[in-house]
Amino acid sequence: MEKTAPGAKTTAFITMEAVFVKNPDSPIARDKSSSRKYAELVRMLHEILQNRLTGEPPDDVRKLPFTKLFTLSEMILYSVARTPEMLLEVAKSAYAGDALVCHSVNVAFLSCKVGLQMALSLRECTELGVAAMLHDIGMTKIDAACYSHGRELSKDERKTIAMHPQAGYAFFENLRNDFPWLLSVILEEHKRENGRGYGAVLEGELHTFSRIVGICDSFEALTHERPFRKPFQPSDAMKAIIADKELLYSKAILRAVIEAIGIYPVGSLVKLNNNKTGQVLETVPGSPLRPVVSVLDESGEKRLPERIDLSKDTTIYVSGLVYSDDYARPQSGTASG
Repeated sequence: MEKTAPGAKTTAFITMEAVFVKNPDSPIARDKSSSRKYAELVRMLHEILQNRLTGEPPDDVRKLPFTKLFTLSEMILYSVARTPEMLLEVAKSAYAGDALVCHSVNVAFLSCKVGLQMALSLRECTELGVAAMLHDIGMTKIDAACYSHGRELSKDERKTIAMHPQAGYAFFENLRNDFPWLLSVILEEHKRENGRGYGAVLEGELHTFSRIVGICDSFEALTHERPFRKPFQPSDAMKAIIADKELLYSKAILRAVIEAIGIYPVGSLVKLNNNKTGQVLETVPGSPLRPVVSVLDESGEKRLPERIDLSKDTTIYVSGLVYSDDYARPQSGTASG
């Protein structure tokens, strides 16, 4: 994996700010709220998937909207690096639009955050974001009736859905020489270190991008509602992934995920030792147990002006989690997408 010098990254983000943030027509223009920015990024991917990635498999990279996809990935990457409050939109337990599109955008946000934590180059982080947005493209190539019925999947439906990596790979196969990293992620991200899962390994061993997207996909799926279960608290989802003892995930990538996303990820509802309730706003690199939290009112629904950086105020710490009716209590042994 390539590295980008910190100074070069700073310059690149300044350029992105000029292009994206200061442009009033951009999805992430400065005067827009986080919820509006997120909605416009989702809408942009939805239009790309509907208008340009349907029909017959492409035989030429020029026939695909990769300029738009890379631009979208750069906006997500900038948002992760410079406007961390956007991750609160990613953390919302209910999708604000088409489930597959929202899931794909969310996985791109999380994957880019992990890529930055791992000090990947900006080019690689941008490619990682594109791969994350397209990791489930094969789901658009199978019958939606298999998964859109609002009940738990049958055995046969699970078998059909398990074919979506191959369906996505077949759609992009002609572009393997142009975007080998993309083909790897599409085919591999449901494959695990111990050989479990489905899909296949493209060459030799799992690609680093596949490993990153695989964990972020699992985390995102656990933190969002499904027809057959409520979402997990983000912290419970992270604990479920960490607690798995069967080498489902690369230890090195898992460490980076823990540093980037935290033991108490953004959106987690926590009880503080001063008896106040907080919502995690930001994670702090090097302090996965001591995030930045916003204090909630007595109803637990409204954020108050009080904001505490637990990495600096060491007299206060997280003493437990707070559960609303929106969240499921954790059950051991489930850490899959």
